[in-house]
Order: sequence, then C-alpha cells, then structure tokens
Amino acid sequence: MNKGSTTEVTDYSREPSICRTSFHCPHCGTLTTQFWFFLFAKRIDREENKPPQIMDASDKKHFENLLERALNPREDTEIKPDQVRGFIGHVEQVMRGFPFLDSQFERPYTEAKLENIHFSKCYDCKDIAIWVHTKLIYPAKLIGP
Repeated sequence: MNKGSTTEVTDYSREPSICRTSFHCPHCGTLTTQFWFFLFAKRIDREENKPPQIMDASDKKHFENLLERALNPREDTEIKPDQVRGFIGHVEQVMRGFPFLDSQFERPYTEAKLENIHFSKCYDCKDIAIWVHTKLIYPAKLIGP
C-alpha cells in the first residue's frame, strides 16, 4: 500500500474493538475517539401488544403538510415550524433503515439494561456501530476507507 492511501487499514492495532476507546471507525475509516453507550429497554406499552410502528413516506408527507400549515397559518395554530422540521428529519433517518442515536426522544424510565449489547459512536462522522459481546454486527463490514 502506498503511503497516504486510504484503501485499506494497515494499522491492525487500531481495528475496531470493544476493548478500545480509539480505533478506525467502521463507517468513515478515521482513526479517532469512539464513545461507548449501554442500551436500555422499555417495553412498548400498547393495547393488544401491537408491533412497533416503522415510519414511512406517508409519515414524512404528513409532517411536510404540517410544516406547510405552520409556515402559512390560516387560523391560530400552535404548530412550530422548527419542531416540524425536526420530525421530518427524524422520519428521513428512520426511512434510511440504519440505526442511529436520537436523543430528541429520551424517555425517563427504562425497565432493563441490555447486557452484552453496546454501541459506539464515532467522534468524527457521528455514525454508530453496534456490538454483541465482542463482535461488531453493524456495520456488517467495514464501510470506511
């Protein structure tokens, strides 16, 4: 490999590892700090124990319509455009299908800590990696340079 090339990681001591706080990010390939997180679970409390709702294009359209109403109010409305833009951004991230950290929807109570499941967040690109025990499961392979 030529000096300066980013096509492969040659510093094997800095490959992603659950035992380190700094390694080559599996998304962007940058050698940088990784922040570690525990995961907690809260049961979805719904009648009839329905499965979780996954947002799609119709949800995005709903929020775009709300934004239009907030920007052009015909009656007294409490819809805040910046809040609606935040919801649209959230729906767009959900629709990408990739895991992400969304602190906008923090919940005050959890029922259990998930053990042997952690995630790391890259200081540089802000993407997350998901780990089960010591194995990197997302991304499934190194995406970065």
